[in-house]
Amino acid sequence: MKKYIVTIEKFNHNLEENILSVLNKVGLFNIVQSGYKIAIKPNFTYPYYKEGVTTSPDVIEALVRLLREFTSDIIICESDGGYYSWKAEDAFRGHNIDKIAEKYGIKALNLSKLERTYLPVVANGKTYQISFPKMLKEEIDIFITMPVPKVHCMTGVSLAMKNQWGCIPDTMRLSFHHIFDEAILEINKNLPKTFVVADGMFFLDNTGPMYGNSLKKDLLIASNNIGSFEVVICEMMGVNIDKVSHLTFAKQKGFLPKKIEDIEINGQLDDSKYKSTLHRSLRNKIMYKCFKSEFLTYLLYTSHFGKTLHKLFYKIRETPDHLKNMEQDL
Repeated sequence: MKKYIVTIEKFNHNLEENILSVLNKVGLFNIVQSGYKIAIKPNFTYPYYKEGVTTSPDVIEALVRLLREFTSDIIICESDGGYYSWKAEDAFRGHNIDKIAEKYGIKALNLSKLERTYLPVVANGKTYQISFPKMLKEEIDIFITMPVPKVHCMTGVSLAMKNQWGCIPDTMRLSFHHIFDEAILEINKNLPKTFVVADGMFFLDNTGPMYGNSLKKDLLIASNNIGSFEVVICEMMGVNIDKVSHLTFAKQKGFLPKKIEDIEINGQLDDSKYKSTLHRSLRNKIMYKCFKSEFLTYLLYTSHFGKTLHKLFYKIRETPDHLKNMEQDL
């Protein structure tokens, strides 16, 4: 058996059966023990469920129901939305996590409210300190990341690695975008034993991460290794890893397998392949310049000028209800 395993299954109208199958094939139940502390990190890029954008509450509940047979010490966790966009509690309510937590006697925790430690990230000849929840680094036995496969107008793709950007408890984590490649690798390296359970019922195409075309795929995908998941899903989406800087960097550092042949793939990858597209609007292109620049990020987001500019911007355009609190927080 190869060290790296990725399992792909078509949805058969029984989520629990599907998740049990994929997790058995990637070996989760070979290592989970009674009383283990398990953290589940969904993708809540939006404060309520949106196909191809956020992790489905139904998939989350099916996973929790299976894990609950082993332990009650299960935590569904997320940080507040970046740039004060919404509170984690809003996303929990918008995805029925509060009800799921009550039903199964587990916890839903806002990582932005927990005790923090700091991860040193070396980039551009400097050492940066990235805040990180102490709980995830020191108290968790198994970490399960639940991404939604999608293109991303800033990072190219948003898969399992990128999902952990939401583990940074600082709502101004965008101030570290210019060192994203180094920071996201360091975050993933500091997680406990990690499994991927991807909600591939819908993929997102065209723009991402919050808007685009949702593609119905009806897939559940699991892996015992984040890097292997990235390799296989990029192959599925027709994405060249060498064109995605954070994946190229992670591959150079040995976090990704060097070739797909090193991965045991259960399921028909060829049947699921398609060619994803990524289109950046003019606004996306301007934001991309900021994403890569420490100075532009400061000027347009974190400085007094930047905050004033954004307050004006949200007054001029029609602001969605779930973002109106952003104006009050800035």
